[in-house]
Amino acid sequence: MAMAQLTPGVLLSGGHPAFALTAGVGIIEQHEPLPDGRAHIVLAGLARVRLTEKPFVPPFRRATAEILPDGATPVDSRDVASLALLATRFAAELRAHDPGVELALPQHANTAEVADLLAQDLVLDGGDRQRLMDERDPARRVDMLMRILAMQWDSMRPRSEGSAAN
Repeated sequence: MAMAQLTPGVLLSGGHPAFALTAGVGIIEQHEPLPDGRAHIVLAGLARVRLTEKPFVPPFRRATAEILPDGATPVDSRDVASLALLATRFAAELRAHDPGVELALPQHANTAEVADLLAQDLVLDGGDRQRLMDERDPARRVDMLMRILAMQWDSMRPRSEGSAAN
């Protein structure tokens, strides 16, 4: 199953909202039916894909998907350590506001998988999440993720009256 973000404010013929062309594809790990026929689902991500929409057949939109392999740029070990530290501290800050926040990563995940899981769990803005989804180079994705988490963390810090930027 592929999960794509909707493109805000863009409607296609038939009234359907446009969706991002780069999406994640995965296997359903959890499924909770809702009374209205929808469901809460949790996917285990497998790959990034490029989507091409097919004609609509109710009740679901359909698309073909082409797997987009990650780039080959290795992630510097210092960046991996920095990302882990930043993510752990940011998650602790979030937990101070919401005790239900959890940060659990698989023990044998590679760096690109860890970055993707952290983005899914910790990046608050949908546009930022989509930019990370669109980035196929793991080293650039790790760098982007660190910058996004740092900005989010900074925006959560209380400002003293004299320190506001003009």
